[in-house]
Amino acid sequence: MSIIYILIVMMIVLIGGYIINRMHRKKALLLLQNTNLKVTSQAFFDSVEAVSTAHFDGKRAQKFKEPALIADVWGKGVMAFEYMFDTPELTVKELADIKEQLTASLAIYAQKNHLAHLEGCKTFVVSDIWLFAGVLHIDISYVVNDATKNYLHDIKAANE
Repeated sequence: MSIIYILIVMMIVLIGGYIINRMHRKKALLLLQNTNLKVTSQAFFDSVEAVSTAHFDGKRAQKFKEPALIADVWGKGVMAFEYMFDTPELTVKELADIKEQLTASLAIYAQKNHLAHLEGCKTFVVSDIWLFAGVLHIDISYVVNDATKNYLHDIKAANE
């Protein structure tokens, strides 16, 4: 009978240890995501000011919502964030130009500020850009880990 109690106690200890370990990992990931969101947002909002098209002026762009982490959809550890702007006059034809200008501006920002990134990759990637109901959506990926690199690979494969 005492062996059963010992086994039950051991199971409880193992399950408790697993749960505590998961909680610590989740907390560390959340801290990392929040830190990278701040870095990405600073880079984005400084860089978007250099973007200008016929119906979009980055200097006057007012954010529509707070930046959102899109990793909840794509998996843990993905450092990709969505920014939204109310742009009722913007046309789909301008999206490629906005993406090109923003990509160049982000590269300059990253180089100037010596931001860490995964070797062999760009620091920031405009991973998606679209217009829906007068709202411009821009996804920026901060390539600091393999999860984000793999996410970008998946996005590229899905678009081909």
